[in-house]
Amino acid sequence: MNSEAAYSWLPLIHKHLKNATKKDIGKIIAGASEHYVKYMFINKYNVSIFLKEGLPYDGIFMEGGGVFHKEVRIQIKYRSHDWHLEVTRRHCAKNKGSASKSGHCVYSTEEFDMLAVVVPGNDGFHVDNHEFYLIPAHELEDPKNPGFIVKRIPMHIRRKYSNIAMRDAVVAKYFGFNTEGPILY
Repeated sequence: MNSEAAYSWLPLIHKHLKNATKKDIGKIIAGASEHYVKYMFINKYNVSIFLKEGLPYDGIFMEGGGVFHKEVRIQIKYRSHDWHLEVTRRHCAKNKGSASKSGHCVYSTEEFDMLAVVVPGNDGFHVDNHEFYLIPAHELEDPKNPGFIVKRIPMHIRRKYSNIAMRDAVVAKYFGFNTEGPILY
């Protein structure tokens, strides 16, 4: 689709937004949040993220080649109050057994390396007031369902990672350079 065709949808989207709920707006903004994270990574950390479609992660950082090849797979979510991680791909071989024993499909711990959560500011949806936080995937493993990610991010993990210093620390750990955040092990 070219940009002229995409812009032709704007009047209809605008009309839809007039009566949209917060949840409706969040679904519309979800795709744009991937571009927001990509933009913020390059502007805050000088790290290039490539956006991907059709994979269990939304963005990837790749560096080097051969023995020195490094990849960081990033799952990007737009969330306000409820930071859930259920997956909509209900009917496939991957989701048999433990992946869907909760009644919802969940990510496996091998599908991404970190989660980026884009959170709207207090004044609503204006992009200048948004923030994003990073959580290493290993912090999200479900102790009751080993090998899989939790359905909802527990409040103690949200509190731990919902600050700029921890985001900087996650960036330092995964992308190999120092920021001013705490050291993660």
